[in-house]
Amino acid sequence: MQCTNCFNFINIDSTQCPFCGIYNPQSFKETSVVNWTISIDNEVFPLNFHNKQKIYIGRKDINYSPDIDLGPFDLHLTLSRIHGFFIEKNDHLYYTDLSKNGSTLNGVLLKKNQPYVLHKSDFICLSEVTIQVVKKI
Repeated sequence: MQCTNCFNFINIDSTQCPFCGIYNPQSFKETSVVNWTISIDNEVFPLNFHNKQKIYIGRKDINYSPDIDLGPFDLHLTLSRIHGFFIEKNDHLYYTDLSKNGSTLNGVLLKKNQPYVLHKSDFICLSEVTIQVVKKI
């Protein structure tokens, strides 16, 4: 297993990394079990949680660049700069909306600041940009 902090290889039964001292065995497990991607107009974006707890999605501007920039897909500039974020926990992917214009999950309006569990082939509409969730094994 690899430490998510210093990237050194450690014993799978370790409760603490002997190189950097980080104690976070749950994090080790979560980052190594599931790989997720999202797809927009047949373009695939990996959700790489290695060394991250959240992956922010939105529209880049001069002062801010999200982890995933959907600006090229946002023809009417309706995406927020920080539209929302993804987290991975216990082999599940969650999305939390932070936006002004809102997001829907499979056509249902999401409440702001509330995490929603996602499943393979779910569709999330971020204002006018639709993404599909894909789970890679």
